[in-house]
Amino acid sequence: MIRILKIFICVISFFNSLESQSQNFVNTGAEWNFKTIVSGAPYTAFTNWKYQNDTLIQGMTYQIIKKRTKNYNYFSSSIYEYSSGSFLLRSSGDSLFYSKSDSLNEHLLYDFTPSIGNTWDVSPFLEGLTSSPTTPQLVQTIAFGDTLINGNTVNWIDIISLNPDSLYFGSRIYNHMGSRNFFPFWDDGSIDTQISLWKCYRDDILDVISFSSCDDYETLGTENIKYFDLNLISDSKNKRLIIDKIEPLDINSLVVYDLMGRQVIYMDHIDSNQIDISLPSGIYICNLSVGNIKLCQKFLW
Repeated sequence: MIRILKIFICVISFFNSLESQSQNFVNTGAEWNFKTIVSGAPYTAFTNWKYQNDTLIQGMTYQIIKKRTKNYNYFSSSIYEYSSGSFLLRSSGDSLFYSKSDSLNEHLLYDFTPSIGNTWDVSPFLEGLTSSPTTPQLVQTIAFGDTLINGNTVNWIDIISLNPDSLYFGSRIYNHMGSRNFFPFWDDGSIDTQISLWKCYRDDILDVISFSSCDDYETLGTENIKYFDLNLISDSKNKRLIIDKIEPLDINSLVVYDLMGRQVIYMDHIDSNQIDISLPSGIYICNLSVGNIKLCQKFLW
C-alpha cells in the first residue's frame, strides 16, 4: 500500500512538473507598446506591457506581466509616468488563463484549441466597467490556422462575439502575441469612450511586429508633438482665430478644447488661415494636425 502511494505521489509530481514546464504563451523578451485613446481628452497616453519573470505558485508556472503608463499633458506641457500594477498569465495546453497578481482566481482568456465552434465566456474581464454585463458573454472560434511571421510559424484563431458586450473580444488572435486589441478591456474604464490597440510587439523569438514606431512609449510620440508659439491670433471681437506661419493647405484638422478637457470645436479640410469660430470667454487649447506633425498651443478668447 505504501509502495502504491509512493508511485501515486511520483506520478502527481511528474504531472505537476510537466505543468510547471508547459509551453508558455509569452516568449522571452515579450513587450507590447500601445496607445490609449480617450475620447475628447487633450492628452496623449502610451502604455507598455512587459514580461518581467516567472513565478512558481502551487506547482504551476505563472508569467508576470508589468504595466507602465506615460502621459503627455497639453495643459502643462509635461510628461508623467507611473507604474500601474501587474497581472499573471498561465498556459496549459491550448488554454491561456489570466489572473490578477494578488489573486489566483483564474479566468480563461484564450482557447487555441483547433476547433471551429469552440466557445467560452469572457464576462469576467468586463467586470467593473460602466456597462458590465450581468449574463455570460460568449465568444466563439470561427477559424484557425497558422502564418509565417519573421520566419516563425505562429498559430492563430479568429473569434467573434456572440453577445453585444463581448464585442471587443472579436478579432484574430495570434499565439504569443495576442491580438491588436491585446488582452481584453478589463481595466480601461468605459468601453464606450476608450480603445487600446497595441502598435508594436516584440520578443526574443518573433522579433518585431510593428504597426507604428516601437519607440512610442519611450518617446511618447513627442517627436510628433511640438508645443510652442504658433502665433495664434485670437480676434474674439470678430469671432476669428488667425493661424500665422502655416500654409492652409497643410492643415489637416483643428481641434479646440476647453480647460475641462471637453472638445468644443472640430474642423477638418482647413482652407484658410483665418477661421471663424464662436466661443465663450476663457482659455482654450488649440490642437492642429499639420501633415504628420501635431501642434498644440493655448490661447485666450
